[in-house]
Amino acid sequence: MLEKDEKGRIIMTKPLSILLIVATILAISAITVLAAFLWVNNSENGVWLRNANNMYNGTYYDLVGDFLQMETNLSKLRVVSSSGLRQELLLEVVLSSQSAVNNLSRLSATNQNMSELIKYTNQTGDYCKFLMRKLGSDIELTDEDVEMIGKLYDMTYQLSTTLASIGEKVKGGGDLVQGIDKFNTSFSDILLEFNNGSVQYPSLIYDGAFSDSLVDKEPTMVVGEKVDPTNARAYIVNALVGYEIKNLEFVAHSYNKFTTFLYKFETADGQVGSIQIAEVGGFVTMWDIESEVNNPQFSKEEGLEIARQYCNGAGLRNMQVVWSSISDSNLYVNMCYSSGGVTFYPDMVKLKISLQTGKVVGYEGLNYCYNHKENRDNLTATITKEQVQNYDYKDMSVSDIKLVVIPTEWKTERLVWEVTGKLGEWQFLVYLDAKDGKEVRILQVVEGDEGNLLM
Repeated sequence: MLEKDEKGRIIMTKPLSILLIVATILAISAITVLAAFLWVNNSENGVWLRNANNMYNGTYYDLVGDFLQMETNLSKLRVVSSSGLRQELLLEVVLSSQSAVNNLSRLSATNQNMSELIKYTNQTGDYCKFLMRKLGSDIELTDEDVEMIGKLYDMTYQLSTTLASIGEKVKGGGDLVQGIDKFNTSFSDILLEFNNGSVQYPSLIYDGAFSDSLVDKEPTMVVGEKVDPTNARAYIVNALVGYEIKNLEFVAHSYNKFTTFLYKFETADGQVGSIQIAEVGGFVTMWDIESEVNNPQFSKEEGLEIARQYCNGAGLRNMQVVWSSISDSNLYVNMCYSSGGVTFYPDMVKLKISLQTGKVVGYEGLNYCYNHKENRDNLTATITKEQVQNYDYKDMSVSDIKLVVIPTEWKTERLVWEVTGKLGEWQFLVYLDAKDGKEVRILQVVEGDEGNLLM
């Protein structure tokens, strides 16, 4: 019972006070727990939304890559005539279309109806499967087949370009889901443009030919005596031609097929960089230095000569430029070993030249480290240059033919004729086996103001 005074008011006894304090504490605890639950729930919702958006973003960029690969391989199919290489390119289109369908299905979760686009992508893959089976049965493609490949290429290019433009809008603050909605809505307009023949040709951006020719084998340049990591200055100074090294600090060693040492360095004028050398033999695999270009003073031609002089000074003999491109006023150059009239794409180094200072500011020589040899076997061409000149290149006009060695997916090297030619406004590089004349590879070239890019 509660105790009351003469006016009927409750008397706050000690037991009642304790009871009220406990009740208050429990109420506050309940409110705190509820608030914490609501905060956690909202936080989890925020994390879920961020994860969902990240998933859609990742799926979108994968889809852009799928359509770019479809577009590129369909473009190559317009030029190549070898049955074997045609089958390889058709298989690439099939695989890219399957991946694109999976990504389109995921994006359908954004409440977008992707059925028409999925249907087109499936049909493209199915048609390429049909052509693969046809070639596998030793049946040549007809003119109608080749014409259809051209139409599929035109259509896929339109889709690829329009889809990629969404990403540019998102970077500028747009919404990915809304962008996909507009893209899907405009699909019928793209179909109409395709049927009216008003499509435009693609622009492809990639790296130089055979820029990644590392193979899973022992590196040929890792030979000689072991280098003491505390006494490697001579190797580093030789590689950093044109720089005065003020401070040099050993950072760490790593192992990937062979042991390398990583160093940090500082030049006399305060620039900092890093350099990596092989423990055995001291071959420099890479180095770079901090560099900003605000006022370029050197031309592309001068930059290419700087690259040649660097290679000579660093002991890399008989190197020639095979690809170059300018980006942010830096010149990027791929150079390959050349001997006896043959260019060796596996023996490649990559250089970055500042067009402000006229100095090399970056170098990577892993391909050269793994593959370079002064002497190679089986470098005699059975097929002559005159025979290659008389081959049927469809509508492509040939401008140059030369012998080169290229890496293969089977971890070997192959002597081939590199045939440079044009189809319409586009340049292509077609590679023919120097032993039997069969087409083994094709690359498409884009000529821009900043250099040649290949896909």
